[in-house]
Formats: sequence, C-alpha cells, structure tokens
Amino acid sequence: MALHPGLAPAWALLGEVDAWRGGDPEEALTLARRAIALEPAVGAHHLAVARILVSQGKTEQARTEGRHALATARTEREGEAARRFLEGLGR
Repeated sequence: MALHPGLAPAWALLGEVDAWRGGDPEEALTLARRAIALEPAVGAHHLAVARILVSQGKTEQARTEGRHALATARTEREGEAARRFLEGLGR
C-alpha cells in the first residue's frame, strides 16, 4: 500500500486498524509509533498507541502513553479522550 510518508494521522489509524483486524502486534505498534515520530506533540497519536498496547495486554505501557496523550492534548476533545482512556484503566 502506498502511503504518504509524512501523513502522521494515517500511520496512527493504520496501526489501529491493523491491531483491530488481528494483524501482527508489533507491526501495528510500529505503524502507530511512526505517527508519534512524525508528530510527537499530538496527543491523538499517543492515544492510538495506548489503545494498541491495551489490546496486547500491556496495561502499564498503555497508561504511560495515555499520560503522554493527556499531556500533549491540543484540544479539549483530545484531552477528554485521554482522560476517559486513563479512567478506563483505573489511572
């Protein structure tokens, strides 16, 4: 699949879809982490990685990414999504 290499949201989404479809867990993380590498200050990308980590049973790593998502949230909506995620993990 051809994907614009600099389109960070697409990488995050591709990683989540790959995880959701039962793809290779490490590949899903690699895809989503590429979004963070491109745009580290975007909370939504950290939240995508956090959701993938939860699906792999890596709760503590997911919590760390969730905190990064909250810290880098650019909008109230991003912040609320990160807060809900963390509350779901029991902070």
